Amino acid sequence: MGETALHLASFNGHIEVVKVLLGEKGVIDVNAQSKSNNRLFPVQLLISVGNNTAGGTPLHAASYRGGLEIIKLLLGAGADPTARTRGFASETATIFFWQTIAKVKKPVAGGQGLTPDEMAAQKNYPECAEVIKAAAASWKK
Repeated sequence: MGETALHLASFNGHIEVVKVLLGEKGVIDVNAQSKSNNRLFPVQLLISVGNNTAGGTPLHAASYRGGLEIIKLLLGAGADPTARTRGFASETATIFFWQTIAKVKKPVAGGQGLTPDEMAAQKNYPECAEVIKAAAASWKK
């Protein structure tokens, strides 16, 4: 399994679990990128399609589902609002995923991944996208 407990709790909207996990300072990596296929769908495709290089963070998982409260918790814990999924093995795989599986408005050109705000916006969660975009404006790596 490549998803962390924080990925799974963020994707599934388990706010209390997210709070507990974020309280484990030094144990939980709020910016961990997923690495492998899993039984979850569409998360497995979102973060590990093709050759397992997509790599979404817990913030991507929450953005995909429109979990505004979890997004705020993750950002408050230091989640990187500028992180991109790693992209896919090819532009063809990218177009297939974003248009067919995730049903977003437009694919990402050149196999490049999405930031959490781009993901939220394309999944029609404008309030989530704005919160993340505001955090990205002041983000320092």
